[in-house]
Amino acid sequence: MIRQPDDPGIETKPAQPGFFNKLIITTVLVLTLISSCVARAHEWYPFECCSGRDCSEISANAVREVSGGFLVSILPGDHPMWGVEKTETLRISVPYRKLKPSPDGKWHICIGPSGNFMCFFGPFGGV
Repeated sequence: MIRQPDDPGIETKPAQPGFFNKLIITTVLVLTLISSCVARAHEWYPFECCSGRDCSEISANAVREVSGGFLVSILPGDHPMWGVEKTETLRISVPYRKLKPSPDGKWHICIGPSGNFMCFFGPFGGV
């Protein structure tokens, strides 16, 4: 410990060699882990369905089974591609043949910026 010459009651320790390097490495590791968790959510979406924001989990309440398939209703702000600035609910009819199995057993839909339908994933057995 080093005693400060102007204040005999306070002792400080010199910084340990490599402390800042360890801090930087730890920070990078934590940020990498966080970003990989976010990326994992999109790992299973097929390339033709998702470019990073197009696909998102949706509430089961947004999906209704109708004759020949499903009617999906997305409120403004309920999907990254259908933000709060949208003024109307997006309604998409999805025929049964377009339903893909969802690996996590939840509902997901992929849409473009204008709300154009790309892909739809759901649990086996439907609604």
